[in-house]
Amino acid sequence: MQTCLEWAAAGQTLPFQVVAPDGAQTALERPTDYLLVDSEGRPPLSDLVAMTQALDLVLLPTGTTRPEIVSTIRLWGELRAAGTTDRVRVLVTRAAPVGHAGRDARDALRGAGLTVLDTVVRRLAAYERAAEVGGLVRDVQDPRAGEAWSDIQGVAREVK
Repeated sequence: MQTCLEWAAAGQTLPFQVVAPDGAQTALERPTDYLLVDSEGRPPLSDLVAMTQALDLVLLPTGTTRPEIVSTIRLWGELRAAGTTDRVRVLVTRAAPVGHAGRDARDALRGAGLTVLDTVVRRLAAYERAAEVGGLVRDVQDPRAGEAWSDIQGVAREVK
């Protein structure tokens, strides 16, 4: 499922381009500050290696559950064996908005030797509302839209 592509197609103009992996090369031929390449969940290793070779940075999103963390550690090992982790960062997403599961997941991944962004993206309904209208989370009517936008801004600062 390529949810970012669906999100981008749903409505408003986004301040960045969203493409499928097969459209990345064409998109890179035009000047752009940011390009979001939305691959299917857990694409083949060869596709990920190709993305790390073509793009400046590849983010691997992961959740906070043990199976997700173990799977991400395993994938990182495969990417390291391919010599491509220098352009890869892990992003902890879908973390409970209260408690410390996101921080714990981030710390566990770092403890396993992965390069992980400081920002943890919390699981908030505001993201669902933004996806429904195809817009940015900062623009939706939701009491926690500001918190969600703050998470996204944190990610943006780290990948600049």
